[in-house]
Amino acid sequence: MLSSIRRAPSAQPAAKNVCIFCQRQPLTTLRNIGLNTRFTSTVLSSTASRIGRTSSNPKVKQILLRDASTMSTKAGASAELIKEIRTEVEAHRQGLQKKKSKEGEKKSSEFKKKSMEGEKKNKDTAPKAPKVCKKTKTMPVGIPFSHTGKTLAQALRADRTVLTLNPSDAELTPIEVPGQPEVPSLSHDLDRVLFNPGVYFLQDPRSKVYNFDPYLQKIMPVHEFQFEALSQYITSSRDSRLETKAKDLGKKYVGSTSSMTSILSHFHYLLSNWRPINPAVVSKQFFAPWRTFTALQRAPQSIFLRWKDGVYAIDSDKEFDKESVLTLLGKSMEKLLTLPPENFEKYRRSQNLVDLEVEEQKRAVDTYHYSTLGDFLMRSQLDAYDARLPGTGMFDLKTRAVVAIRMDVDNFHIGSGYQIKDRFGEWESFEREYFDMIRAAFLKYSLQVRMGRMDGIFVAFHNTERIFGFQYISLEEMDAALHQDWHSGIGDREFKLSLQLLNDVFNRAVEKFPERSLRIHFETRETQTPLMYIFAEPMEEREIDEIQDVRNGDLSIMLKELADRKEQYVRSLSEKEAELEAKLEADERFTEVEAEVEAEEETAEDEEVPVSTSADEAPDDVWAEQMAKELDANTNKEILAYTLKIKSFINGKVVLRPDHLKPNDSWEVQYELEEIKGSRAWSTYRACYSRRAQLERAHDDMTGGIIAGSSPNGNGKSNEFRNVYIETIRGISQKGREYITEVEKEQTEKIVWKGKA
Repeated sequence: MLSSIRRAPSAQPAAKNVCIFCQRQPLTTLRNIGLNTRFTSTVLSSTASRIGRTSSNPKVKQILLRDASTMSTKAGASAELIKEIRTEVEAHRQGLQKKKSKEGEKKSSEFKKKSMEGEKKNKDTAPKAPKVCKKTKTMPVGIPFSHTGKTLAQALRADRTVLTLNPSDAELTPIEVPGQPEVPSLSHDLDRVLFNPGVYFLQDPRSKVYNFDPYLQKIMPVHEFQFEALSQYITSSRDSRLETKAKDLGKKYVGSTSSMTSILSHFHYLLSNWRPINPAVVSKQFFAPWRTFTALQRAPQSIFLRWKDGVYAIDSDKEFDKESVLTLLGKSMEKLLTLPPENFEKYRRSQNLVDLEVEEQKRAVDTYHYSTLGDFLMRSQLDAYDARLPGTGMFDLKTRAVVAIRMDVDNFHIGSGYQIKDRFGEWESFEREYFDMIRAAFLKYSLQVRMGRMDGIFVAFHNTERIFGFQYISLEEMDAALHQDWHSGIGDREFKLSLQLLNDVFNRAVEKFPERSLRIHFETRETQTPLMYIFAEPMEEREIDEIQDVRNGDLSIMLKELADRKEQYVRSLSEKEAELEAKLEADERFTEVEAEVEAEEETAEDEEVPVSTSADEAPDDVWAEQMAKELDANTNKEILAYTLKIKSFINGKVVLRPDHLKPNDSWEVQYELEEIKGSRAWSTYRACYSRRAQLERAHDDMTGGIIAGSSPNGNGKSNEFRNVYIETIRGISQKGREYITEVEKEQTEKIVWKGKA
């Protein structure tokens, strides 16, 4: 609406050849306004003051300036006033037309001649009648979002173009691949969880009755599991079958769920304009002050686009990844959930590895779902299947460690005392873990489910020693937490739009650097008008291999270190207990309460482990400076940098973000990719890389935004809070270990629930 146009300062006269309505476009645009239909009371109220200041007619100027403040309340205004305004505007237009009549007639004649000849090229490139700028709702497609006050000719010559996407133009197409191994089903009668919303306790905390096989409760330690017997994960760039299939289908890019979901998350931030998570999915009593994703989730993400024989493969950037007890448990517990106990026990190190290797060799080829959209061929590994589920019947298996483990993974042996005792509550509850998943994992999980054409995820909650319960979470339930409400209709369309945008970004990058491997960073900034930074840096395969292998080590050495660390911690607890018993026997004056307090104090003191980085690591500020110097040394290298801006239109109307879409609603996205050139490209890239590196180094999972502070600089106050937070959950873990020890002493037999025949 014209009434919303920003007014020019009254002290400054209107610039020459500038539109009297918006003070930006040439006066030649007036001929497109439609004088007989556009001069309503709304136009008068919004432009009277500006026309009055620029008018050469004293009478019109006096009337307009006098009545500008009251014009909005006069629906029809006076016939005399409207007539005077039309006369004034007509005078402006006729004067300009006379001044450029010869030139205009010549261009018009040429344009008419070329149109009659029917030459498509000439028709596309012929001069077109200029239109009013976007402020008056008639902006041509070629005009950029950031209206800078240039003349129309200057704007059209700018190397920036606004394009439009519609998710209805894209379709996720399944690719059938016959002859693949069967997908396993859940074991231990766990399929009951699939068809009942909410959480299943493995053991009811009140009656102590087991809902499932007690064998599931105790987790096999990672150092006892034969990981060597499992088939190795194949990255997209090393999957020859994926490459061959892409060539057969004529697809340019191949990727997997693990390599693509991190960067697709940033397209969600952009398209949703940083939509907060939906707190309605947790109870009102739960203390949930945060409505954002965690700092680590919001951190910049990157991938490698590796070129090989005409196909570009998307690999995850593993520069900041490292193998941990959680990644190892994810592999072993997947077998635990899908195999009966006697088969799972074959993976224990005391068994015959040779026989097991032969059996595993038969399943060396994993089972995948393949799908295409645009130029993409996507691969999704399948974990589990149940024919009774909707759609394909496939679902993903997820193992979720408790907060005490996630917040201090390196010292998992300390946090493993943390228990889950209740459904609801701020601590030691399934509700806490569910809320943390929304902030830290739901977006990634939902993207994986969509890419793999699955129905949902099966989650096992644990503390690395014990499993507490299970929950099946459908895709619709995750969407309710991420996309405002149940059945919002946003998730599927946003997924398609994200891939369409990513497709265009990749096309521009490979066009700039053809047949070369690239490292591409993505970062959506939390600005008033959200935008995404995109950086494509050409790299040699040797450089990529060095980055990808930097965290790889000998698995056997790692397993031994984990076992030694756990053994040392258990031994230290035993020594403290023995020391405490000796003191109690020597001094009978100790009361039971005093002894308990002393034990807690001694344990807290002796177990203290530095939370910050080790002594041989540089502080964050020094490290950041070192990284900046390394990037500075590369400023002579090639780089392609973009800012991506978008606007969403629902049924033709501009919206901040889509909130609830009906099946017939139309969601279109206009987007602009503006190249960042010169030294600014490298300086912006350097800042992006530094933010990513510092946040990744912080190892903040669930509450990264709180513990790492509002900025990733790791200031003293945020470090102090982190230390207090870690000590708090360690205290809860210590009490939890004491609690479970007492429970196991009191439990004489294991009662298992069984349904009636």
